[in-house]
Amino acid sequence: IALQNRAFAYMDYSKDSIPLAIIDFRESLSLIEQESTDYFIILSNKAIAEIKNKSKEQAVEDINISLAGLETTLGTSHPDYQRALRKKAYILQASGEYFLSKEIYSSYINNQKKYVRQTFYDMSEQNRLDFWKSIKPNISEVFAFENYCPDFLLDVALFRREVAFLGNADKKQIDDRLAITGQKLQKSLKNNECAIDFIRYTKEDTIKYGAIIIPSLKMNKSILFLPLWNEKDLHEFKLENGHKLVDALCSNSWMDKDVLYTDKCLRHFIWDKLNVVLEDYDYEDIYFAPDGLLHLF
Repeated sequence: IALQNRAFAYMDYSKDSIPLAIIDFRESLSLIEQESTDYFIILSNKAIAEIKNKSKEQAVEDINISLAGLETTLGTSHPDYQRALRKKAYILQASGEYFLSKEIYSSYINNQKKYVRQTFYDMSEQNRLDFWKSIKPNISEVFAFENYCPDFLLDVALFRREVAFLGNADKKQIDDRLAITGQKLQKSLKNNECAIDFIRYTKEDTIKYGAIIIPSLKMNKSILFLPLWNEKDLHEFKLENGHKLVDALCSNSWMDKDVLYTDKCLRHFIWDKLNVVLEDYDYEDIYFAPDGLLHLF
């Protein structure tokens, strides 16, 4: 366990330390009985380290062996198998094999929806919150597809937000929320209305922000995923008073808080890329939902 924990720490620390993580995973495997469930789970974690180290062939080999072993020992419906299946989707996505990766992610997310429907009725509010915290990073991996499959990303984004609002929901409320889809959202918008879902996601180990632009179904326009900026650029953004945005967010000064809402350059930084797209739509009303640091504005 200590070796695996150190391996995860190496993976989180920097790209340069990923080879050290692989070494630790290999040593962990040598200490575990082959063909055991634990062996296959560790192998799936090593596969993630391999793809982060740009070793695609080794990563694919490891994850395929892991999935075959977990299918034999646990079955395809077991959570550990499903987690390994999600890791394969991640590996394929990182390798640029988007079509198959999307198919696997879609299956994984449908299984998560099924799990919520079957188990949330009996969960405490805290257990529901813990579940949401545990799956949010995994579900957010799909946003690295960016504009490859925006309709799919919208459905995933809605599911991610719906689960967050199920803290004390009853059975009917759970079923009603999980029935919301991107197409239903589009149908609910009027001709002159648009919705924007800001998304915080990670791609190639960089935290980024994007926006899903959702036109009314009546407009006959496509859903669009628009990459915006890196979180580091948002952190480091210099406000009119010379302070970095991240410092202003943490400040107790009313002047720092005030400038967050009056800084024209900040407004342009956030909205200019979106405005280029929105100008073609001629909308009167725009609804948006923030994510990440944007929640703090």
